[in-house]
Amino acid sequence: MDEAVICHHLEAMADAGILARGTGSDDGAGYSATADALSRFAHLVGPRRSLAPDHIDPAHYGVLDRIAERLGADFHGVFGPETVNRYVTESYQLLAERAAVRSHLPVLTEQFAVESHIVV
Repeated sequence: MDEAVICHHLEAMADAGILARGTGSDDGAGYSATADALSRFAHLVGPRRSLAPDHIDPAHYGVLDRIAERLGADFHGVFGPETVNRYVTESYQLLAERAAVRSHLPVLTEQFAVESHIVV
């Protein structure tokens, strides 16, 4: 593949928010995956972690409960509390399967739950 074609595709992915433009060590140009792209597409490039289907980091229980309550209020009359809670839990589990760093999982979970499940 021609280098110009590759550069064109990299720029298109950056414009779409899949890649972030940065600085590389060799030629000054570089790209890295955005957090949103990693949460959406990590399953295509990374190995899954072996987690029990219901595994949730005990430190995240309270935060996930608050996220489910907040989203339940936001979508009251559209989705029942049980449905919202299930989406939050499933979103967390999907992200946790490949997460190398877990400190930001609750924040990513809320964003992922809204964008991937509730708003569709």
